[in-house]
Amino acid sequence: MTLSRKSALITGSSSGIGFAYANYLLEQGWSLDLVSHDRERSEQAEKRLNNPTVKSHLFDLSQPNQ
Repeated sequence: MTLSRKSALITGSSSGIGFAYANYLLEQGWSLDLVSHDRERSEQAEKRLNNPTVKSHLFDLSQPNQ
């Protein structure tokens, strides 16, 4: 039997509560897709989390076309 990881999509993940929640979920064994609109902060957050199950995505969710 193969167990699959739980996955989460977190917006605003490059700082504050979003980053703290991402860190918490990683500690619980989750795979994460992180959404941020700031490339530099997103890259810094991904480096700080330092986990191969983290995937970052750049979108500005205040824009309807994204």
